[in-house]
Formats: sequence, structure tokens, C-alpha cells
Amino acid sequence: MFKIILTFIVLIAFHQETHAQSHLTISDNFGEMTLFPFDILTDSDGHLNFRSLPKDSAAWKPAASPTLNLGYTSASYWFRFTLSKRTTSLQRLFLVVSYPLHDRIEVHRPNQQGAYQEVVTGDNFPFFERPIKVTRFVFDLDLDEVNGQPVYINIRSGSSMRIDMRLSTTERLLERNQLETAAFFLFYGTMSAMILYNLLLYISIRERTYIYYVLYILSHTLFQMGLNGHLLQFVMPDFPNLASAMIPILVGTTSIGVSLFTQSFLESRTFTPRLHRALQLCVLLGCLLIALSAFLPYSRIIPLANILPFYFSIVCFISGMIRYRQGYRPASIYCLAFFAFFMGVILASALTFGFVPNTMITEYGAQMGSTLEVIMLSIALASKINGERKSRYEAQKNALALALEKQHSYEQMERLLYPHQLDMIQKGLPIETTMPAGLDIACVLSFDVMDSSKVKSEGFSEIMEEFLADCRELMMRGYDGNTLTSAGYMIKEMGDGFLCSVGFPLKQLGSSKAECAVELARQIIDRFTRLNEKLDAPSPVYCCIGVAMGQVKTYFSKSGSVKYDMWGRGIILATRYESLRKEILQKLPLEPGNMLILQEDVYYSLPAHVRAQFQVHSLDGLGLQVRDHPEATTLVFLQIPAVTTFLEAS
Repeated sequence: MFKIILTFIVLIAFHQETHAQSHLTISDNFGEMTLFPFDILTDSDGHLNFRSLPKDSAAWKPAASPTLNLGYTSASYWFRFTLSKRTTSLQRLFLVVSYPLHDRIEVHRPNQQGAYQEVVTGDNFPFFERPIKVTRFVFDLDLDEVNGQPVYINIRSGSSMRIDMRLSTTERLLERNQLETAAFFLFYGTMSAMILYNLLLYISIRERTYIYYVLYILSHTLFQMGLNGHLLQFVMPDFPNLASAMIPILVGTTSIGVSLFTQSFLESRTFTPRLHRALQLCVLLGCLLIALSAFLPYSRIIPLANILPFYFSIVCFISGMIRYRQGYRPASIYCLAFFAFFMGVILASALTFGFVPNTMITEYGAQMGSTLEVIMLSIALASKINGERKSRYEAQKNALALALEKQHSYEQMERLLYPHQLDMIQKGLPIETTMPAGLDIACVLSFDVMDSSKVKSEGFSEIMEEFLADCRELMMRGYDGNTLTSAGYMIKEMGDGFLCSVGFPLKQLGSSKAECAVELARQIIDRFTRLNEKLDAPSPVYCCIGVAMGQVKTYFSKSGSVKYDMWGRGIILATRYESLRKEILQKLPLEPGNMLILQEDVYYSLPAHVRAQFQVHSLDGLGLQVRDHPEATTLVFLQIPAVTTFLEAS
């Protein structure tokens, strides 16, 4: 316990001894030093001037540290120091006030006559009025004139009252100025390159995330130029008030740019809706800060401008962390980038409010963090775009595969459905609406090859497939999907035979269903007759068509796969009349040939010149009866032994 008390007493004694030293000694080997010790006097109401300034030591207090951060204050501060010259090689030194945003700085230095000369500058004055035209505030001190005499400095600031003063020789001043200029312009060059690069990318691929990023980098770069005094020095040297007013405005545009960029980059509206609203608030606060900058004085608006970066940095960082935990890979780089920026903002804001001392890292932390952030965000943005391109490529690949599958499906469906059905399905209509469903009267054709099991010819199956394709083509003649008209409708194919209808569900081309049906039957027999020319069978092959008129019903199946089907008396009678061919050949002495058998209702619906071509017999006279049609009394048929005979008859 005794050792602790003794140590405490020694420290107090050392502290008092340090501050008892009221002057600085300049020796031959002097190069540069932080100005300390010095005395400080607070003018709370700002009414003191150099003439009314108390010169007695009781009113002055020794500064506690070489760098001070007194935060935002309306008070005016006076500083005093004394130099003792102990050198013959140095004649001139420079007093440097490092913080470039002080509104007004007065330096009162003694001259050879013993009077005090006043030099006034600050960022409220045009840049060309500065005694030495560099970013920092630099004042010339003649060592012979100031030797042993106190030098007085008065500082007023609407910004943070940050005190960091140093004494420097000409050589060290030039070295530091060159080093700072190179460092700052390396920062500005990096930012400018990123702005140009991302702007060109936006022009190239029209991804709006890039333009938000450009807005953010541009605003933040100009904001840093304002903080470092370069906005006044290089952009608007004749408009100091405007240069100062631009700082809170640029904080607002930075908040808007980074919030819009984050919303777009992280897709916050979709994946983090609550934080999306917080990001939208950043945009609103940025707009509010810009609006208030037009009405409130700089000293009132700048504290608000220092709080806003804290808010949007935290919101952006949390948004990135959540998206990273959701599995969004570019968010990891985004979080690292904003962590670097966040640390820089924390250091800069903490320095502004006086929470940390003024060091190289704290003074330039914002620039260091911003440089790392911009580079990493560009990498993250490239990762996002590459990921999206890969996703789009995969999507296009899948879409192409799906399109090919659909194309194949449609090609297969074209073999099963009519074109108007495909069109209606593509428009989103259910298949059940694509064809008429219900009861109606139709002429039905039942086609069959006579004794097909006895045909001895290689390739008969392939030739039959070709013939059926020709028949489908005949039925599609005159097809109109709007009016649902066609020469015929294929009901069903059955090996070497088929059923088709005329008049329903597709309307016939002419006025008479019977006449159109008989004409279609003749064309089918014509195509089949020509089939014999391709066969190498030892004897001709013949066909038979039964034609009957009756009621049919069309419908879509309601269970299993959807199927359009037709059934009814017309179909039954057509098959019954076609099956009479064997009995006819047994009852009548006829030469073999193709045969067309008509129901008497169909026969009597034909014109007279067509009816004249058919043979008419009494069913009772032949001892025949039509199955399922007991009321039938007449047998009507036409035998066609050769295609020429058929064509001449038609």
C-alpha cells in the first residue's frame, strides 16, 4: 500500500513539473515536433480579442495533452506558447494547425519592434487568402522575433474543436506535405478508378446496383475531400461557405447511395423485409439532412451529419450478416468491407467527439477503411454479378432444355391434336374446351381391308401406314380451326381399318353430309386402289367402306388421362354395313373389287346422278338383314374393280 501511495505522489510531482515548463527550446538538431506544452484559455461567450486578452498567468491553464478534442462548442479558445532559441542554424519555423475545418484562426506573433502582428485565416476565407497555400493552416515564425516572447492563437470553429498543432522546419514541412498529398491522392485515385470502372460496367450491363454504388463512392469521396480540406482547395477555392455547406449534404447523399446499394445488392426487400425498412429510413434521413442543410447553420447541422454514418453503417453491417447467415455468399465479402468502413467511421467519429486521441490511425482511419471497403465491395459486386450470370446461364440452359422438351411435346401433340387445339392450350384453355362435346348427326365411314390376313406381300404394313397418312391428309382438306370445318374427322385407327366421320364434330365442307361423305369415301378408295401398284402380292388387294348416318356423341374422358372419344348409333351402323360385303359376294355373282356400301338414308340423300351409279337390291329378296338395323329394306352398294372404272364413274 505504501508503494502505491509513493508511486502516485511521484506521478503527481512529474505531472506538475512537466506543466511548469512554459516554453519550448529550439536547438540545432530540431526538425519537427508536436506543439507542447502550451497554455489554454476558454472564452465561453467569444467576446475576447487580443487587446482584451488577460496576459497574467492566473487566467491561463496548462494544456493536459499535446492534442485536444473539445467536441462541438460555440466557445472561442486561446492558446499561448513561448519559444526559446538555442540554435544558430535555424532562422525560421512554421506553425501548423492540422485540422482543416476551423472557421477562423488568428495568430498573434511578435515582431522586431516588440509589437504583435496578426495573421487571420480559416476555412471561412477564400483559399487564395491563406498566408501559405496548403491544405493545413501554416504560419511563418521568425525565431529571432518570437524568441522568448509568447505567441497567441485564437481558434473558432463551427465544426469539432480539434486541436493538433506542431512546429516544423521548411524541409520537414515539405516532406510531410508531399507525403500527405501523395497519400490522399492515392486514395482519391483509387476512388476515381472505382467510380469510372463501375460506371462503365453499369453502361455495359445496365445493372442498377452499379449506379447506386457509383453514387455512394462519388458522394463518399467528395465527403472525404471536404473533411480533408481538399474540396475548398481544389474544387471551390473561391466559395468557402459553399464548401463547408457541402459536407452535411454529401453525408446525406452518401447515406442515400449506400442504402440504395445495400437494398439492391442484398435484395433486402425480399430476404430481410424489416431491415429493408431500416435501409429505407437511411434514405429518408439522408434526404432530410440535405433539406435541413439549406436552413440550419453549419454548426447546428454538422453534429447530426456525424451521427448518421453510425446509423447506416450498423444497419448495413447487420443486413449483410443476416444475408450471410441465409447462405448468400457475396454477403461475406460485403460484411468484411463494411467492417473495415465501420471501424474507420468509428475512429473518425470518436476523434470528432473527443473520445480518442488524435493519431495517424485515428485521423486517416476513415480513408484507410474506405479504401479497403471500396475494393472489397467491388469484389463482392463482381461476385454477385458472376453468380447472377451463372444463375441466368443455368436458368437459360434449363429453359432451353425445357423449351426443347416442350417443342418435342408439341411435335408429339401435333400428331394427336388439331392445330386449333394446340393454340387454345397454349393460351391457357383446358383441353376439354378445344373440341365440341355432345350429341349430333354425322355420316360415319367404316373402312376395312378385305381378307387382310391373307395378304402375302413384304412391306404391306409400311404401305398401309403410308395409306393411313394419306387418308388423314384427305380428311384435313379444307380444315379451318376458327370455324371447325374439315373434309372429315378420324375417329379411330384399327390396324388395317379405321372409322371417320363427316359433319360432326367438324363441320362438312359442303351443304350435304351424305354427299361429302360419299365423295370422301371415293377418294379413300382411289388412294387404296393405287396402293396395289406398290404391292408385289400375287393377286390384288381390295377394301370396303360402309357409310351410315346416325346420331353420335363426343365427350372427354373424366378419369385417367384425358381422351376425346366418339360413340353412337352412326358408328355401329357404319360397321354393320361394311360387314355385309362377305354376304353380298356370296349372294351375287360379282367380280372381286373395292366396294362401297351405303345405308339407304345416305343413298336417298344423294343427288340423282350419283344414286344412278349404285346397285340397289331388296334385302328380303337376297335373304339378308342388317344387324342392329332391322328396319332397313334396301341394299345399296357400288363395286369398283379398278381405279379407272371408279374415276370414270365419278
